[in-house]
Amino acid sequence: MKNSVLCRLIASVSLLLGVPAFAQTLTWSTPQSHVFFPDVGGTSGRNSVAAAAYQGGIWIAYTSTSSCTGSDCPIVIANNGGAGASTAFNGGTRVNTSFFFQGYAISSDNPALLSATVNGVPTLFLAFHTSQGGEYLATTTTVDGSSWNVYVIGVPTISPVYSPSMALSPDGSTIYIGYMDASSTKPILCSVNAADRNSQSCQILSGLRGMNFNPGLAFFQNQLYMGFEDRGDSHCLYFDRGDPTTNSFSLWNPTNNCPEQTSSAPSLVNHNGLLYTAFRTNDSSQKFTVRVTTNGIDFAFRQQPGWSIDGPPGLVDLNLVGGSGILAVYSRSNLLYTSIGQ
Repeated sequence: MKNSVLCRLIASVSLLLGVPAFAQTLTWSTPQSHVFFPDVGGTSGRNSVAAAAYQGGIWIAYTSTSSCTGSDCPIVIANNGGAGASTAFNGGTRVNTSFFFQGYAISSDNPALLSATVNGVPTLFLAFHTSQGGEYLATTTTVDGSSWNVYVIGVPTISPVYSPSMALSPDGSTIYIGYMDASSTKPILCSVNAADRNSQSCQILSGLRGMNFNPGLAFFQNQLYMGFEDRGDSHCLYFDRGDPTTNSFSLWNPTNNCPEQTSSAPSLVNHNGLLYTAFRTNDSSQKFTVRVTTNGIDFAFRQQPGWSIDGPPGLVDLNLVGGSGILAVYSRSNLLYTSIGQ
């Protein structure tokens, strides 16, 4: 009885302070394989799937391992037909493009997806590399993804490498795209006006640590968090966080002395006011691992459901489609898998 009263008291105080009472541990469902998607490609050895909530359903995108010619690969874009949190992607629209997406030759690195409401119109954004090294942002407002507009991203002096990541500013006005610079290994951060995609800027954040692979991006407590694998052989999971409008960032090391190691880019998502980070471990098991922070000071808990993944998972807050929990979409041996944490 005393414990029950204490729990209610803590919860009441937490609500008054506007912070979560407890870390929200998740129970992850048994992974579901998707035999219609056996060809997930991407950065060599770290295949991944982009995912986003759009038009009342879940959308996924990845570069295919099938029918590649050199570094040119087809891109697969699919959705669940607007069926909320359903993972029946084969029941919705599937677009298998050729090497050329809207006339651009796609590289083997995977794209990123993000949805936003722009001037009252739901819009899906797709960031991708070309095999010639160009960076682009495509947008669609069609429910089937049949028509896209494409915009050039970046400037010639910047040389991004690996897959891009995206995050939407809390006010919905700006899309931030993260890359790794090939020459300096420092993060590249591009800001794009969500309504006027030709209004943009890109900067190499030269004062920050070098990294392996691209940073994972998400907003939490009105700051942009960039999770990354530290450069070199330490494989430490670190974060930069700060104000992207001024490029003022500082290192956040919640694990202290590197107890968490990864061998790919992490994925970040803000869910129910908590920041979740998912990544694969830096060992032969390559286990899917989740850490969460409630306060931006430390990690509250660690989860490792028990399965392996090829690379960073796509994470979707299912609150956006009327569901609950987080959807993880990922590759294992090039086959698409999904699991829901609730």
